[in-house]
Amino acid sequence: AWHYIGVPADAAGVLAVGAIDGKGERAAFSSVGPTRDGRIKPDLMAPGDMVVTAGNTGVELGLSSGTSLAAPMLAGAMA
Repeated sequence: AWHYIGVPADAAGVLAVGAIDGKGERAAFSSVGPTRDGRIKPDLMAPGDMVVTAGNTGVELGLSSGTSLAAPMLAGAMA
């Protein structure tokens, strides 16, 4: 089974963001490099495992995980 970085994160010129857990270690679901052609990926890592998120109603909070949480967290930090 392929467990390396895949499309679209392996494209040339694309910034790939991986997820880390609360201990600063790579989250189990976050892919590892290299790409098929040997480039090091992911380029950057940000918190993305068990992140506190807003819930659906009122002031409810929840926990979510994913690189889809790591990327906007990194973008906000960079801004």
